[in-house]
Amino acid sequence: MTAERLLNIIFEDDRLLVVCKPADLVCHPTKNGPLSSLIGRIRQHLSRSDAIAAAPHPGPLPADAGRGRCLSLSRAADGLMSTVGEGSSNDFPLPRHGGEGQGEGACGVSTVSFGLGGAEAFMINRLDRETSGLVLVAKERRLAAQLHRAFWRKQVLKEYLAIVHGPLRGDHGEIDAPIALVRDHQLVTPHSSLVTPHVAIRRGVEPDGQPARTEWWVEGRAPKFTLLRLRLHTGRAHQIRVHLAHIGHPIVGDKIYGGDERLYLQFIKTGITPALLEKLLLPRHGLHAERLVVPYVAASHRDAKSSSSASRSDAATGAEDPIEWRAPLPEDLAEFWRQVSATPAT
Repeated sequence: MTAERLLNIIFEDDRLLVVCKPADLVCHPTKNGPLSSLIGRIRQHLSRSDAIAAAPHPGPLPADAGRGRCLSLSRAADGLMSTVGEGSSNDFPLPRHGGEGQGEGACGVSTVSFGLGGAEAFMINRLDRETSGLVLVAKERRLAAQLHRAFWRKQVLKEYLAIVHGPLRGDHGEIDAPIALVRDHQLVTPHSSLVTPHVAIRRGVEPDGQPARTEWWVEGRAPKFTLLRLRLHTGRAHQIRVHLAHIGHPIVGDKIYGGDERLYLQFIKTGITPALLEKLLLPRHGLHAERLVVPYVAASHRDAKSSSSASRSDAATGAEDPIEWRAPLPEDLAEFWRQVSATPAT
């Protein structure tokens, strides 16, 4: 597989890699070979001798990028921590997580480190298998710590696009509702709540859950669907999917939160079938991590800052110079949106 097919590289320099993860690709390694996970593909890419060739600087933060607050930190579920190094002024805890479960609500701070021969790289944020979009990879521990500090200080902005069922009232709103694992054993179906095996990873809005807040803007409207831009103000697992289902507008193709969990249980047994696709409308859920704004100075600008007497610390953190990366809606979701937008209202 060529480098172009291995990864959709949005940006790369000597310290940072930004890629757009496709849908139906897990982040963590699997038993199905090195190309079956995003980490496996990144490992192969970074092992290439030309992998750290500098790419163009993506540009400064737009003037309108500061609407709302930035994201907050969500600590890795297992609580295991490591530090950057003894006695360093850049010491900062790096959460580590060995399993799945944080998904789009992780706010990009459950670091996964993986070996590259004698070197090491750090996946800063993770996405669920079916969620496409932007993923950050630090090529050195020092930068990984700095990026975590930026999340901790709410200096990182992260936005998603989602195609949801139904028309929303208004053009902007917030969902403020606590989230926790669903503890009962009632399978959610359209017509009943029979006590049957349910999806163990399902979250829901629960009175004693963790505080969770999601902000949304309408990007487009179709007769039976809405295209939303979403910003996380907290970082709970499955937060976007839970919140949208809670207000009656689940994401198209969501097998767990779309209203009938039996579709997910059937999918686990058979994969996507024509009968399932007829009900789901999309083979994966229509959620995409479209935008990241991060305090960082690319290699080309670090040299310029150094020559203009900027300190190495300032050039490394880039707190004064946040930059933006975007990944347009992938073709499968864009094509679905074109089709439903062209459908006449009934």
